[in-house]
Amino acid sequence: MMKKNRVRQTMMLGFGAWLACTALPYLAWAETLSDDTLSEEQIMTLTDIDMEIDDIADDQLDPATKPEGFDELVKALDEIDRNLQDLENTAQELEAGEGSPAAEATTTRPDDTAETAEAITADSVESESNNSFGKADPIALNGEISGTIQPRRDADWYRLAVPEQGQLVIASKQVPDNIDLVLRVWNGNKETISNWYSPLRKGGELNASIDLKSPGDYFLEVHDGRDDSHASDGYRLELQFTPSGDRFEPNDSFGKAAPIDLESSLQATILPQRDVDWYRFEIAEQGELKIVAEQVAENLAIVFRLWNANKETITNWFAPLSKGGPTEAVLDLPEPGSYYLEVHDDRDDQRSVQPFTLTFEFKASGDRAEPNNSFAQAKPLPLGETVTATILPKRDADWYRVDVDKQGELTVEITQSPQDLDMVFRLWNGEKNTISNWMAPLSKGGDVMGKVSLPEPGSYYIEVHDGRDDARSVSPYRITATLQ
Repeated sequence: MMKKNRVRQTMMLGFGAWLACTALPYLAWAETLSDDTLSEEQIMTLTDIDMEIDDIADDQLDPATKPEGFDELVKALDEIDRNLQDLENTAQELEAGEGSPAAEATTTRPDDTAETAEAITADSVESESNNSFGKADPIALNGEISGTIQPRRDADWYRLAVPEQGQLVIASKQVPDNIDLVLRVWNGNKETISNWYSPLRKGGELNASIDLKSPGDYFLEVHDGRDDSHASDGYRLELQFTPSGDRFEPNDSFGKAAPIDLESSLQATILPQRDVDWYRFEIAEQGELKIVAEQVAENLAIVFRLWNANKETITNWFAPLSKGGPTEAVLDLPEPGSYYLEVHDDRDDQRSVQPFTLTFEFKASGDRAEPNNSFAQAKPLPLGETVTATILPKRDADWYRVDVDKQGELTVEITQSPQDLDMVFRLWNGEKNTISNWMAPLSKGGDVMGKVSLPEPGSYYIEVHDGRDDARSVSPYRITATLQ
């Protein structure tokens, strides 16, 4: 078995040198095997190889020269190498014997076929059959895995059950000198989610950091870099998984927006790069929403904007003063319904497993007349009753309908105006013709009162604004109409 291992370890020597230094001793050793060990076909293959090597001229045994028929020799030796490995495994099983600890360790009972999380230990050793996606060995998210690249062109596959979004870091702890170990990661749909990670040289260190964007099964594929070497010595890889704490993934589109409660804060991450987070919430009445993104990783600049249920943006982007800084916004929600918050890194060129905090504070305006932003949407204002309402958002207009059963003088009063608003109003008749000029207060926050003669019974309309449509407030004003 020592000579067979030397064959594996020296496969990467020059073509001629490989034949002279490795194949010939290998053949001499193989010839000592009994007829019971090798099949008749294998013996014939060895004889053919021996004859072909004898036919190669000495001047073709230069390491830079590839003799004719070399590829066929390599394939034949690989086949024999695999068969010998099977014989070795069989011998080990026979040596262990039925009922021995080794035999019990490799025996599978019918009720052991279902995998459980407890069965996947922190440190794992690859099976001999994990050479494809469908045969991947289950392994733990944290711990070490051990495996070998043999025979040549061997691939090792491992499956990880990931309970939540996070970052997986993989570092080599041992690599054979003739192997340039490479790896990449696939998702459960058999789609690659990472490029190949490779060392600087054969036997060199391998380090990889892979973002796993949502819960599910992921698959680790491990190879020799060019599939042209193998080694009986094993490799060891250490895995470390860091969860992000973002329980809302996947929420990377309008249609996948995660439902949230505005009465609490939440943890979120931008992971992987170009990640976008969407959140959906409901409000029962108009109001003001304050949003703060804080405790942000120093390489991120968190930006967000708001959409309505018709998939129309209703705000511009809000951004921090600098990377790692807080992002704050006060958003007016003009009417009851569903709203959508879209969150990014400002240039979509950064990511971090470190979570940031989103805090929400909603204040209802108390304006139950909304929406009443036009002549057609005017809400009834009963004579003698006082109604509270708001100018929200900026450029909001409130319309009220007053029904009178006789001609007379209508008095309209607006009181308790917010300090930053200069409330104004005017009157319209049922034909949508103005019947008064604008009436305004002496200063911002002041009361305003006006009297208008109504020539006949009917419906009349009061239009209310901020004086220049340049301010808004979640604080209410009060409006009253009386007829004399």
